[in-house]
Amino acid sequence: MPLQFIVSQKGNKLLLHNGHLHSFYKEGVNKFIWRCSEYKTYKCTSCYTTTRKEIGDIIKESVHYSHAPDTAKIKIKEVISNIKEEAKTTILTN
Repeated sequence: MPLQFIVSQKGNKLLLHNGHLHSFYKEGVNKFIWRCSEYKTYKCTSCYTTTRKEIGDIIKESVHYSHAPDTAKIKIKEVISNIKEEAKTTILTN
C-alpha cells in the first residue's frame, strides 16, 4: 500500500496512516522515522519507520496510540492541503 501524505500549514509532509498523522522526526541510515503528530499533546509514542521520506514502504511499526484518531481534524488538513496544492498549480499555469 503506498504511503499517503498531506502537507502541513508550514509546508512539511505529514504521513497519514491508520487514521493518525505522523510528523517527520529524524533520518537514519536508509530509513526515516515518523512520530505521531500528537506526541507533545498526548505524550503519544507511536511511530513508523519508512524506507524513504516521500515514497517507500513501512519497515517498522511501534503502534501505541494514547488517543483516538481525530478524523475531522485530518479531513480539514486534507482539504486545506488540496486547496493550497490547487492554488500552486493555478498560479503556475497562468
